[in-house]
Parts: sequence; C-alpha cells; structure tokens
Amino acid sequence: MPIDRNKVTVNVSNMKALASSDNLKAGTLLWNNTKGTRKIKVCFNNIPFKKSTITVYKIDENNSSYVDTSGTEEMMTIVVFKNVDTSTSFIKEITLPDSGIAYVEFTNITDLSNSLVVTDADKQSLSKCFIRYNRYFPDRNKLNYAELDRHTMIARLGMNGFEQARSEVGAVFDNTP
Repeated sequence: MPIDRNKVTVNVSNMKALASSDNLKAGTLLWNNTKGTRKIKVCFNNIPFKKSTITVYKIDENNSSYVDTSGTEEMMTIVVFKNVDTSTSFIKEITLPDSGIAYVEFTNITDLSNSLVVTDADKQSLSKCFIRYNRYFPDRNKLNYAELDRHTMIARLGMNGFEQARSEVGAVFDNTP
C-alpha cells in the first residue's frame, strides 16, 4: 500500500477498511469480520489522479497472507478495470467471503512527466551511499518514534498515543548519484 494514510468511512457493520495513497497509487484494504459472505458497494472518492487502472486482489490463507505460510505471496487478481476516470466517484460492488479480505489498487495512468518519481534504482543507489541516521526527540520521556527505511527512503513518524509529540529523522549520505 502507498505510504500516505487517507480517511475512510465504513457504513456497514462488521466491515473494516484502511486506505492510503501517493502520487502513483491509491489503495484500499477491505475486510469482512463476519462468518458469512458479504456483498458490499464501495464508493471511492478523492482519488489523487484523474485516470487509473484499478485492480482488485484477493487476500486469504493461500494468497498474499503474511501470517499464513501456505500458498503463495503473490497477490491473486480478481478483476482489472482499465482506463477508468477517477476524477469523480467510482462505485464498485465487491463480494467478500467469510472473514475475507480484498485489496483494491488504483494505479495512476495520468501523464506523470511533471511528477517527481523516485525509481527503485535511485533508492538502491542511495542505500549504498548511506552513512548514518540522525534522530531528534526533545522529550525523552515520551514514546514517540522516528524511523527511516534506508532501502525505500520512507520516513515514519509516530506519536504513540500522545496528543502532541515532536520527532525528527534524517540521514547522512556520501557520494550520492
């Protein structure tokens, strides 16, 4: 899933959802907390790009499950919608089996010529030039955190339950490309 968390509203009992996006992808994870199959209508709003390829994946004990060891880590595609206008709301009916999970991924197919895109090769080059992390926590009595994954260049900052917390993270690199 993309890194930036988005607001998601669930109006159906015993259903859960999580949504995130960036300039290249948007994703929603939906799961059914009941012991029966559920058919739900999902309305997607505010997708951060105008045109998308939408892929719906199944996640279960045999497909893409981090917890279960059987099956494959590859995501099983249920359906693909190509060249979809996501500048307005998009409604899709999804069937979720007993305790089932689906991941809906929107891939940006809008012109990206003016966007800043960091490739995997760029990330690998930076990872090789890494020297050290710099972290700053003005209040050492709080459990807030600041992490930087030097392989993906994703910073994660968290308040760990506090209403206010200050955390900073950075990295030092040498001979960057």
